[in-house]
Amino acid sequence: MSRITHPLPPLVQAPSPNQSSRRGFAPSGVVVHETEGSYAGAVSWLRNPKAQASAHLVLREDGLQAAQLVPWHMKAWHAENANTYTLGIELAGKTALPNRDEQLHRAARIVGWWCVTYRIPVHQGDSKGHGGIVRHLDLGWFGGGHHDPGGFDWPTFLRMVKAEVALGGFRKVYGVK
Repeated sequence: MSRITHPLPPLVQAPSPNQSSRRGFAPSGVVVHETEGSYAGAVSWLRNPKAQASAHLVLREDGLQAAQLVPWHMKAWHAENANTYTLGIELAGKTALPNRDEQLHRAARIVGWWCVTYRIPVHQGDSKGHGGIVRHLDLGWFGGGHHDPGGFDWPTFLRMVKAEVALGGFRKVYGVK
């Protein structure tokens, strides 16, 4: 039997008005972001209609809680042209944040759950966010020209997601589908 050392964190429902229909598209990619600010501040801002931005999920700095802002089947406004077919996770904190290990392990578990649930390939996606996992910065102008996330080893994070998928044992339901 597998031993899950970094389970999916509890989810707080914090609905954002900044969402819209996927127009029938199923998620085919994941975009990883970084808030460059606190968890509470990010959740508050991404729920504000003036932000005109959101994410599906914001993961607290310690990785022990997450807020779901947008149901998985809806389009969050996080990566410009890739919104329709991607799921977005915001890692709370700043690039230079020390001791991110727990947060990154929990993020890998969440991304692994999405990959299993939506049959998203567990590798680096293309420059438009299709068919895998990308950093917001990998999307370039297509994703809005952002430079996040930073401060951690991306190839190692992808290996962590692969390890979580291989470990399995995912719950059937997590959050609002």
